[in-house]
Amino acid sequence: MPKRLPNILKSQKNNPRKTDRKNPVPPAEKISEEEFVSRVQTLVSPMLETEGIELVLAEFRREPGGQILRLFLDRPGGVAIEDLALASRRVSDLLDVYFGEGPPYRLEVSSPGANRPLVREEHFIRFAGHRAVIRLKEPLNGRKTFTGLLDKVENGAVTIVCDNVPWTLPLSAVATARLRP
Repeated sequence: MPKRLPNILKSQKNNPRKTDRKNPVPPAEKISEEEFVSRVQTLVSPMLETEGIELVLAEFRREPGGQILRLFLDRPGGVAIEDLALASRRVSDLLDVYFGEGPPYRLEVSSPGANRPLVREEHFIRFAGHRAVIRLKEPLNGRKTFTGLLDKVENGAVTIVCDNVPWTLPLSAVATARLRP
């Protein structure tokens, strides 16, 4: 059964309840897809952490089969199918409570896989010495894509060695980054 995304919610006049710590989603506002993903992360991360599971990345996409909310989960030593099934049930229940209205979407819960996304600074630190591809929001010296070995992270920047040339890229300039097996 499809879940619901809060793009179209009741008007503020019909439901004057305001946002609070227990409900981070104001019931009467339209929110962007980016804001929806941010709120999902805020809700889901603490619940998963109690199970020893990390929310690596949440993404919301329009695909030919409809809208998809995709969560990539991991834990030290990797996630098992049982972990994903448990997380899927709990996340689904949580999202039903907080995002019960709006157009339908499908929830997908997955491990990050071999092409694991690198989202936070600690991901770049943990995977230093691994091959990765980093795409920047804007070109740096005419180049947006860097494929090579992750070297180090310091002062808010990651150094990646491409063809024996080190490039220091500000983490704030990174659009996407993934491990490359």
